[in-house]
Amino acid sequence: MIITEKSNMSCYYWDITLGASNVDGRLVSNINRDSDRNIGYVSELIKLDLNGRDENEVIEELFDADSKYGDDLKYPTLGTWLMPNNPDDDDEEDTYNSNSYTNGLVRAVGLSIQQPEFYCPGFIKPIPIDMVQETAPW
Repeated sequence: MIITEKSNMSCYYWDITLGASNVDGRLVSNINRDSDRNIGYVSELIKLDLNGRDENEVIEELFDADSKYGDDLKYPTLGTWLMPNNPDDDDEEDTYNSNSYTNGLVRAVGLSIQQPEFYCPGFIKPIPIDMVQETAPW
C-alpha cells in the first residue's frame, strides 16, 4: 500500500492509496481498497525519501506505473500467501502479494523503500519493474 501524506504536528490526513490484492488467483491493483483505507491495523508507516524530487511528480509517476500494470501476476494460494515463491512449493513459483506490489511500484519510479521492521511477507520479492513501466521516467 502506498499512502500520500499531508501532516502537521498533531495528525495525518490520508488522501489516496495504491495497492493490490488477490482476485481469482491474480494480483490485481486498485485505488483506495477498503483494507488499505482502514489504517487501524497498520504496524508501521514508512515515509518515502523522494531524493529532492517534486512530490506531485512522484505521485503522478506512481499512478502512471500503476496504470501500466496488467493485473496478471499470480497471487500465492491460500496458506502460502505469506511466502510468495516458496521454494518448497513448486506450484507457487513466480507468485507475488500486495507487499511485492508496493515495493515494485516504488522501485519502478526510481525510489527505494526501506525494509519494514515488522514481518512483511513478500516485501523482499518486488514485482518485476518491467511489469509497471515501459521505459524509465528519469
